Amino acid sequence: MPFGPYALDDAGPGPSTARPDDRAPRAVVVGARRGLTGLLLAALAGVGPQATAAPTLQTLTAQAPGAAPVDLEATLEFPSGPLRDAFAALGKDVEAALPLEGFASVTNAGRRVAPGLAEGALGRGATWTQWRTALLAARARSDDARARATLALVALEQGRYRDANAHLARAAAEPALLASLLPRFVPGVPAGTLLARGARPPKLADGAVLRPALPPVPIVEGERRAVRASGIELGATRFDLLLSVEHEGVQAELKHLSGPAARVAIVLPRVEDYGVGAEYVDWDKQATIGAPLAVELRPGEEPHVLFARFEPKDPAWPTRLPDELPASVAERGVWLVLGERDPERDAYASIARELTLRELGIECGIAAAGSAPPGGAVVDLARPETRAEKLAWLVSALERFVLRGR
Repeated sequence: MPFGPYALDDAGPGPSTARPDDRAPRAVVVGARRGLTGLLLAALAGVGPQATAAPTLQTLTAQAPGAAPVDLEATLEFPSGPLRDAFAALGKDVEAALPLEGFASVTNAGRRVAPGLAEGALGRGATWTQWRTALLAARARSDDARARATLALVALEQGRYRDANAHLARAAAEPALLASLLPRFVPGVPAGTLLARGARPPKLADGAVLRPALPPVPIVEGERRAVRASGIELGATRFDLLLSVEHEGVQAELKHLSGPAARVAIVLPRVEDYGVGAEYVDWDKQATIGAPLAVELRPGEEPHVLFARFEPKDPAWPTRLPDELPASVAERGVWLVLGERDPERDAYASIARELTLRELGIECGIAAAGSAPPGGAVVDLARPETRAEKLAWLVSALERFVLRGR
């Protein structure tokens, strides 16, 4: 039978009605490049000329006449919470740890580079063997920094930003580990990037593609959910990146600080509770969703604005997690349903073996459509385009059960 109210089939319940951050300001049209398209979007969003816009890079970096020049040293700013505290306590000279085993290419062995999984690693059983080992280690000792680092990197790769940020904060018990992980989150440097000291944004090549994580939710009521990387080096250029979760979508602002013109591209992160209806560059709608959004940063220009507009998620699976392990899972297990001739069946069979947590009474297996034992929890993976997100949901649920209270 289905996973009760949490069945992951393609005719399942509707999406969560909760907004991703009800405390975020409604204004999304900022004091930066607007143009005709931006003004039309402002009108549609109900943001008139008298509306109070959220603070922008333009206002955050404004200086009074005669003030000292802006400090261009690369650094990070986080919303209130454990990550802000951990970064504040991190010394500027802390050297990043070497990548954890399995999170660096052979060519980068022994180099202090940003850790990450190889392309396609989420489809291999070896990755999930590491995940399972780390999960049980974190259950045994909640402050096991290396276990938490592994869980953070897997969650980051799957786009599970709530889980990733929570694990990252626990990895701060080892400063060198935190220094190696943070640049993958903010500003989102590629795996294999040579790291700077103190978790500061490392130097990037002109044309770099960044994949920042969503900011953590602040613990102070009413605070904007935003993170800022300032003074990022892009070749001979420096720029600021401000990433925020607004009421209508995810927004990134990029401001040129110094140096010649340079190009950079950003892949905007997705909020797990919502789909993306459209993406914009300086309020011009793009033909694709999820692709790198490229801009050229020029001296003297206003900040560039990238925006991903929320839309209700396709009601194919739930977005909220169950509070308790359903009895059906403990009694009959979790079944990943794929066709008998599906080319990814063997890969998912190996994943299912690693998702089995007999220590907690959780069995996971593969079944063909209609052949899963009655009473078990069924995760329908028949449609390839929905597999990654459903697997991410299942992994997040398992982590929630295993690490409850830790």
